[in-house]
Amino acid sequence: MLVDRFSSVIKTSIVAISAGIVSCITLLVLYGLGYDWAAALRDASLSEKPFAGLISDVGIVMTSVAALAAFSAYQKSKQNRFLSLAIFCFAFAIDDYLMIHERSKVLELAMFACFGVLFLVVYLQFARANRQSDGPGTVFVIPLLAIGASFAFSVIADLGYVKFAELAGLPRRLGYAFEDIPKFIGVSLLLSFSVGEWFRVRA
Repeated sequence: MLVDRFSSVIKTSIVAISAGIVSCITLLVLYGLGYDWAAALRDASLSEKPFAGLISDVGIVMTSVAALAAFSAYQKSKQNRFLSLAIFCFAFAIDDYLMIHERSKVLELAMFACFGVLFLVVYLQFARANRQSDGPGTVFVIPLLAIGASFAFSVIADLGYVKFAELAGLPRRLGYAFEDIPKFIGVSLLLSFSVGEWFRVRA
């Protein structure tokens, strides 16, 4: 179990670090070439600048693929935890594409609360599956904890960075990086987890 737990930590760390490095390098390259790096993080409809929405659009595609992988795993196994995961991924992708949570502050808080509840349901279902199996009890839990932590950091940055920036004298545009890079890491982990579970179910 200790070996499996260590392996799970290593795999999760590799995905998270790789996603962070790729997103940061992409932004640095865009900045070096004279493009607006912040526009690449935001939705393409918010700007007409070159490469606007680049990372956002990639994230939407990744979340959609994660939803398909989770739903395929559900069709194969008929286990409800995969259906819950598919619903979470699909809802996340739809919200990102339509920018539902950005239409008003009240709607934003409501959407964040709904996603929090959905993710908690997913986490509890996979945690229960761990306890009922003969395998290691942390293989599911560690990636899901990392996903939850990444999204939580993104939400905190989204809700609190403006006030923090005013107090610390930091540029407001930097908040996009604090919000969207952790979000991209979370989406990468979500894709890795969903596809990994799809392969595991099909094996």
